[in-house]
Amino acid sequence: MKSFAPYLDLAIQAARAAGDLLRADFHRPLGPRGEHDKAPADTEAEQVIRGILLAREGDWGFLGEETGRVPGAPGAPVWVIDPNDGTRDYIRGRRGSSVSIALVFERRPVLGVVHPFGYPDDEGAIYSAVQGREGVWKNGAPVAAKLPEKLSETDVVLVSGGGDRAARSNLQCTKPARVMSIPSIAHRLAKVAAGEAAATTSLYSPKSWDFAAGHCLILAGGGAVVDQNGADPVYDDEANGSTPRLFAGSRAVALELSTRDWDLAFRSERETTMPIVRLTKGGGIKDPALLSRAQGALLGHLVGSALGSAHRTPVNHRHAAGQIGSSGEIAIACARSILDLGSDNKSLRAAYATWANSSPSEPDRALDAAAARQPLAGSLSSTALSRLTPLTLWGHAADPSLLVAKIRADTEMTHPAPTAADAAAVLAIALRSLLQGTSASGAIESAHDFARRSGCAAPVIEAVAGSHNPVSAARAAVDAPDVTNALHTILFHLAKTDSFEDAVAQAIALSPASDALPALVGAFLGARLGREGIPEKLRAEVLSCRPMEGLSLSARPATYWATDAMAMAEALLTAR
Repeated sequence: MKSFAPYLDLAIQAARAAGDLLRADFHRPLGPRGEHDKAPADTEAEQVIRGILLAREGDWGFLGEETGRVPGAPGAPVWVIDPNDGTRDYIRGRRGSSVSIALVFERRPVLGVVHPFGYPDDEGAIYSAVQGREGVWKNGAPVAAKLPEKLSETDVVLVSGGGDRAARSNLQCTKPARVMSIPSIAHRLAKVAAGEAAATTSLYSPKSWDFAAGHCLILAGGGAVVDQNGADPVYDDEANGSTPRLFAGSRAVALELSTRDWDLAFRSERETTMPIVRLTKGGGIKDPALLSRAQGALLGHLVGSALGSAHRTPVNHRHAAGQIGSSGEIAIACARSILDLGSDNKSLRAAYATWANSSPSEPDRALDAAAARQPLAGSLSSTALSRLTPLTLWGHAADPSLLVAKIRADTEMTHPAPTAADAAAVLAIALRSLLQGTSASGAIESAHDFARRSGCAAPVIEAVAGSHNPVSAARAAVDAPDVTNALHTILFHLAKTDSFEDAVAQAIALSPASDALPALVGAFLGARLGREGIPEKLRAEVLSCRPMEGLSLSARPATYWATDAMAMAEALLTAR
């Protein structure tokens, strides 16, 4: 069998060059040029790719979505290119589209490179497979993935960029699995091949330039791609191919999905009232490290909340994997209010009251009292800190005095005790430092310096100063730590614990009756370690959890879902 491995570096070079061009256009002040599903940068990127590829083997063929065909010698391999799969979402300013480069020989894809050039941040990723080298590789390293032979409740099926507006019908078609929306079928195929999801679909008549590279990756990962009749895709001698619908995963799962009633999802009315954060055009964050830390902070908060909630009373065992608890929902309510209505106290107060009145499965006494305009004057519960993460993302670039003033005012709405506001302000300073790239020790030193200079309450100063030691057994012997114990514990794990899971597990042990402490420990570890420091399985569970009425044992309003948390974190960084 002929090896095409010598051509892989060439394809990766071309994909990176195209990705650089597309990323630059994505970050134009007014966003990428173009409208609907036509972007000038697509044609420019394809011209770059064609020039690089055909300079090496001039008698090979070329088939591009934008610039068409360059005939090759009879029987020669054909490069098959989509320079920007997912253009419609790209033009709208959404991350996730990808460069797709395949080589088709003897009617089979023998090389595939997929480059989501701006997802999840501007570092992007390179997925590759080639005949002559075993397996699927991501970013230059092999990945070990085993695709499930049967879908389970925690498996994720990736659907199109608009799939989150048809969540109910997509969930019905993928039972018992859950769904996550990702632009670009090439990108979705690559993620499945790498074991980052169980399966994927495309319902919009994909062509060979859309799926050939991903098809190669799926085959290299031991999976299968089939059409609506369960048949494998077919390529002609010129590498043309198309199918009305496409399904990929293990062969058993792909075949099972192909039998479902996908007309239900294809024709369903879009849920236009569902709250979904979208970036504004030109509003993306260029700094990948900052974005990773910010997404790590918010996802860490939400994952910690979900894990903490799962350890609560037996009634909460009805929660699906990844379903966030009270601290996570309050953080989401705060973020949506900032992004939809602004950061004024009146809107935020209304958002918290609305949450308190939404019949949450884990009510909070302090927020219930605040919603009734009778705040608990002496409450020092750690739920006072639940809005800290989104507020600090929003104010990360502001003067520290402005951020602190906002944090204090927000905390006092529900927890008027000065010690609660002091603890929240100190933690905001530490989290702001982490977001800006400061080390854990530097962030703690900033918090300590602020606490001393600002005249914070003595227990707050003592909690920061003593954070190099764990909370004593006597102080930890409570079901829900107060704000000073929470402050101490958060900073201790920030400095001393390198594993996200270990830190959250220890926080749960200290706080069995509240998800606030594990959420906050998760936020600070996520900010320190970055998004990738949180296990992918835990991130995926939160990002794909939709506790929908009629489909969930513990349904919650869509306003409090975390499925758009990645975009939410990025949007908070630029909201003013």
